[in-house]
Amino acid sequence: MPLDHGAIEELRVPEGGPAGLRDRPTRADLGLDDKDEGRALLDELAADLFEWQRRLWAEDRRALLLVLQGMDTAGKDGTIRHVMGAFHPQGCDVVGFKVPTPEEL
Repeated sequence: MPLDHGAIEELRVPEGGPAGLRDRPTRADLGLDDKDEGRALLDELAADLFEWQRRLWAEDRRALLLVLQGMDTAGKDGTIRHVMGAFHPQGCDVVGFKVPTPEEL
């Protein structure tokens, strides 16, 4: 089950460019039809994800930033549990952000 590379590129931030989260699609699905297809793909790619993380960690020069943006009950916690399960926990930091305070705005 191949990934839709066009959808992946749509989510990628150009090197040195702004993330532009406000303009990013909120329903990106990478061309997958349903959760079961996504779970099967994650199972298929788990070993590759672990290897890519190991290489980044060993290099200690670059990192990967994943931003999950969604309303409450959008499934962000479940996504973190499923996807981050493929990584070594010592090589990951998960940070939650709440709604900005009036002062932060």
